[in-house]
Amino acid sequence: MSETTTDELDGTGDDGWVDADDDGEYVYVPEEGGLGRKLLVSVVTILVFLGLVVGVSAYWLYGQVNGTGAETPVAFTVPPEATVAQIANLLEEDGIVSDATLFRYYARWRDLQSIQAGEYQGLTTNDAMADVVDVLAAGPDRPAGVPYTELAVPEGLRLTEIGQRALTQYPEMNDQELSAALATVRSRYQPEGALVEGLLFPATYQVLDTDRADEVKLVTQMVETFDATADEIGLADAPAQLAGQAGSVELTPYDIVIIASLIEEEAKTPEDRARISRVIYNRLARGMRLEIDATVLYAVGQQGGEITQSMLNTDSPYNTRRNAGLPPTPIASPGRDSLLAAMNPSTEPGAENWLYYVLIDEQGNHFFTGDYDEFLTKVDEAREKGLL
Repeated sequence: MSETTTDELDGTGDDGWVDADDDGEYVYVPEEGGLGRKLLVSVVTILVFLGLVVGVSAYWLYGQVNGTGAETPVAFTVPPEATVAQIANLLEEDGIVSDATLFRYYARWRDLQSIQAGEYQGLTTNDAMADVVDVLAAGPDRPAGVPYTELAVPEGLRLTEIGQRALTQYPEMNDQELSAALATVRSRYQPEGALVEGLLFPATYQVLDTDRADEVKLVTQMVETFDATADEIGLADAPAQLAGQAGSVELTPYDIVIIASLIEEEAKTPEDRARISRVIYNRLARGMRLEIDATVLYAVGQQGGEITQSMLNTDSPYNTRRNAGLPPTPIASPGRDSLLAAMNPSTEPGAENWLYYVLIDEQGNHFFTGDYDEFLTKVDEAREKGLL
């Protein structure tokens, strides 16, 4: 009997071939794919998924950039000194473009760095961004041959001052009609029943000679410029970011405008804006009176000058020498820097303890401290220098 090997008994040879039958023909049975095959399937699946995502995203992006075609014509106004970001927000609000952020990137790609203030025709709702950029780049539709004048509204003016400045610049305007416009044109940040005080943005406005008697148009332009600026700097989200800064006081965007107006009146140098902001928040958090002289002057209707004892005794919600908390409305029109300072109080070392400040030089710089005795010493020094 011949010797039978293990290979012969199980039908396999050293080379892995399996006997198909007795005729000596063989069939190769490959090993399972294992990890390599699974990896290949996974890679293909991921690539297909990514392709679908890219395709859907490209389709969405194409629709956002190209719009849905000409629909309802829109007369669009660009406020004076508005940034591209502010204008993008206004375009989205008017339904001209679908996404302000995407429009900003598209405008940057098209190298649209600035846009002239004025009125623009030829835009529609759901317009193509390429067409919008072309219209804005061409400049406003200022009537040929119609001149214009500029109305300068600096930071820190009160509502009455702005109104008087407009009436002086444009005698064609009517005092009563201007007062009516100031009472009816509203900011999105204006609480029900509040004045538009503090919500007319400081800027230089171009007024066509054909609009010299249009009180509503002028006030609307100033309010829209404020709203656009507030939108750009994120005023609506500021209360959440400032949570706890004023202690138990729950702030609103309008409260922050009030604080900004106080900063505008008190700060004399750019560096002091955020520092004064910190003192205001620290005092609010401790339930202290703000004791800001500018509010006393506002309460008695006086512009500047020395504070008298009779003024300090004035019974008015604006008198922060007598009343704790914020005054009921802004006391002036804050500029962009003061709004930003109200949203970003100083975080300098020791600032969390500041409760007092006093003028220390003719350049308008203030000294800040949390020590009352140190504050009184600096007050005496300021009086000796003739600063107070």
